[in-house]
Amino acid sequence: NSRALPGDCLAVSHSKPIRYQIKIESTAFGAAEAGEIGRVIEPLLDTDNALLVLDLSAVERIDWHGLQAIAAAAGRVRPKGDVVVCGASHEVAGMIHLVRIDQKLRLFPNLEAACQALD
Repeated sequence: NSRALPGDCLAVSHSKPIRYQIKIESTAFGAAEAGEIGRVIEPLLDTDNALLVLDLSAVERIDWHGLQAIAAAAGRVRPKGDVVVCGASHEVAGMIHLVRIDQKLRLFPNLEAACQALD
């Protein structure tokens, strides 16, 4: 089950009722994408054991809005669920580390590694 969101900035798919995969499809992760993620995770907030896999493999630049959206997602899904990030470039992962969001979630090099670790 998959759908593209307005502006084609990200796509959401989920297999099983508890795992959601969100891929940011634009090269920049800013205010527009952050707003979409906030709307997309809303159904997860009432789901026990929800797992949100955030795929950043296409993202080349992330700003404060994007970082704040990741931190907010991790904070809102917990304690009932978990958030992981995969595919972040060296620069994007560096920003995630810099603002210490990596203390709230796990980072994986790609979607395959995330899925292997989570299965």
